[in-house]
Amino acid sequence: MTTYLIRRSLQGVLVLIFTSALIYGLLNLTPGGPIGDVLQKPYRTTAERNAAVRAATIRYGLDKDIVTRYLFWLYNWDPTDNNNPVYLQNTYDAAVQEMTGTTDPARKGSLQNIISTYPPLIASANKALATCSNLFDFSSLGSCLGIPRNGGIITGNWGTSWKVATGTPVLNLIFGRGAYTDNSSGVAVPHPSERWRSPLANTLVLMSLSVLISLLIAFPIGVYSAVKQYSATDYALTLFSFFGISMPTFWFGLILYLLLGIQFKTWHDQGASWLPYLPTGGVVDDVSSTAQYSDIGIRIRHLIMPVVVLSLSSVAGWSRFLRASMLEVLRQDYVRTAWAKGLKQRTVILKHALRNALIPQVTLIALAIPVLFGGAIITERIFNYGGMGTLYFNAVGQNDWPLMMSILIISSFLVVISNIIADIAYAIVDPRIRYS
Repeated sequence: MTTYLIRRSLQGVLVLIFTSALIYGLLNLTPGGPIGDVLQKPYRTTAERNAAVRAATIRYGLDKDIVTRYLFWLYNWDPTDNNNPVYLQNTYDAAVQEMTGTTDPARKGSLQNIISTYPPLIASANKALATCSNLFDFSSLGSCLGIPRNGGIITGNWGTSWKVATGTPVLNLIFGRGAYTDNSSGVAVPHPSERWRSPLANTLVLMSLSVLISLLIAFPIGVYSAVKQYSATDYALTLFSFFGISMPTFWFGLILYLLLGIQFKTWHDQGASWLPYLPTGGVVDDVSSTAQYSDIGIRIRHLIMPVVVLSLSSVAGWSRFLRASMLEVLRQDYVRTAWAKGLKQRTVILKHALRNALIPQVTLIALAIPVLFGGAIITERIFNYGGMGTLYFNAVGQNDWPLMMSILIISSFLVVISNIIADIAYAIVDPRIRYS
């Protein structure tokens, strides 16, 4: 098993490298890209337009070829701005040039500070960078490696958002770190509620509940339909399954939205005070109230409709798969032998038949892991739910490549991991399977 896991892990690394290169290449083929809004703006002259496009191209790093940009995305060897002599020199030159035409005293003081402090910084950065001129000089290799670099996803630097939240690290956007602060003490510190307010937390709550509820409903339905094949109950459950499979998510979500959210509230306000209604969107009632994010009652009320929408199709599909697997297993000789030995129905079905029928379900359940992270874009948009689906939707709409790449690469990583988990689960569910 250990050898197999090592081999699969190495294969997973190669898959991730290929996937990341493919995604990066496809993003660069999109028309317009992140400078699309710059191209659409009106300009008085062609020179002004070209200057704006050139500035945007440099700002987003699009002035380099695609291979260089991809390698820099993986790991950027360039020193950070404070340790980069080219950046420091350009800042110094710009300050000297601006100093000649500035009359504002405050701005003059700021520029004077740059002019007086940057020369030694430039000299120090050049001296440090000179240690990297000969990589075979091992006496200076430590100093060269000690220079702070921009890094890349390999070192945990996933870049900053271009459009959705300009300048904010994309991992902070996903995990909510530093997005919500508490100023009650006079110092801005991360608020304790941020772990409940991030897009990732919202999506994990939504998708975990939908998957859990789907499993708790789909498995009994699938087993019962197989055991009571062609009964009236089986026909009724089959009809329900076909309804769930064929029902478009966006249509069913809108129907619930209009009925339980809007129409029920209208009837409630018109006098039917006994009639409950559900909130039409959001994660909580009041986004400015930090206490509501940890209020289970409020969170559940906002989760009911999206969870029902997401669970319907999963319950329908999984129950049909399990029913088909159970019917196949119940016809096997070893099940007939168990019946002939006089074992109880519960023992035959749950211990002998169900365990083997679960083997095809392992893949379906394991592949639900990436969905827990990625969220459901359509459902989250219908109910204005601030999860990963909404975050990805905004990133795509605004051509925020760093944010899109981060979400897609994490999803790809989870797909690889879920497949490895599925292989391990196969061996647990079916003792006949051995990896050598």
